[in-house]
Amino acid sequence: MMTCFAAHHYASSEAIEQNTVVLRDWCFVKLDRARKHLGFRAFGKLVLHPKINASFMGEDWFTSEVRGIYSDSVITSDKMTLYRLEGPAAPDRHNAQSRLADIMQPFCQSMWPPNANLVLNELSEFFAEQQVSAVLAGSAQRA
Repeated sequence: MMTCFAAHHYASSEAIEQNTVVLRDWCFVKLDRARKHLGFRAFGKLVLHPKINASFMGEDWFTSEVRGIYSDSVITSDKMTLYRLEGPAAPDRHNAQSRLADIMQPFCQSMWPPNANLVLNELSEFFAEQQVSAVLAGSAQRA
């Protein structure tokens, strides 16, 4: 027999699963604009989107800025949309720099790494350093 709490939890997690966008062959890419959260988005092939026509499946798709991790292999975007990142990451497909590919290495397995939060923080720092370097380089060129 299922308790009220268990029934509610099951129903809410089922509703969340039905509203989750699914990406495959994905990578994290730096945002070109100011950061509000982690400073990058996920980019990959669209597998499933609950609000989009099926003709877009297999097309390249990207999230808004990544806000954090909802659960294993599911991230939340700036717009609070949930994205399931399926299968191993594919940083090489997105011409990732070697340092970015090295940081993403834990995601290049079939399972989501147990240290995913730490890796996302490292990615965030990496992209923030790139942003500062680009601003400094631009300032030096103008001087």
